[in-house]
Amino acid sequence: MSDQTERLQPSAIKAAIRQKALALGFSDVGFTRADMPAVNQKGFLDFLAKGYHADMAWMETRVSERQHPKGLWSDARTILV
Repeated sequence: MSDQTERLQPSAIKAAIRQKALALGFSDVGFTRADMPAVNQKGFLDFLAKGYHADMAWMETRVSERQHPKGLWSDARTILV
């Protein structure tokens, strides 16, 4: 496998992002799919209803975008967390 092909592999891309984030001072970095399963959507709504989001009002005003990231970025496949 050539160096260029290796750099395009998802695992190599994730490793490079992780390495850069840690070098910039992030304590951790993770990756998740750009969708939210129904069970997590309910949990998110419960989280908001209980006021766990504190003063982060934007979480309530942008519920749809948080539940359906592809609504903002239709080509999104992975989210950095």
